[in-house]
Amino acid sequence: MQTGDGAVAPGPTLLNVAGGNGFVGLIICSANLPDKIAIAVDTQMDDGNSNQGSVRSLLQSAPNPNVGAGQVATPSYAETGTNVYVLCRAF
Repeated sequence: MQTGDGAVAPGPTLLNVAGGNGFVGLIICSANLPDKIAIAVDTQMDDGNSNQGSVRSLLQSAPNPNVGAGQVATPSYAETGTNVYVLCRAF
């Protein structure tokens, strides 16, 4: 879980491409999701694209990653059976 007081407006995060459109404002994230679960959640709640829409994802390289300003969302999902994602949704 990441928290903040909202006093400082951070830059956009989970951009669709470098320098592209991202989330600004409040988001909620869930980390450590296996690839099949992440793909299913994005498909049911949004459009199934990892870098577009109201649900976006990051491929994790370590457990519980920080989701910070300027990060670019993963270009596409890869179902390998070992990939783990963090999914975020805008409020």
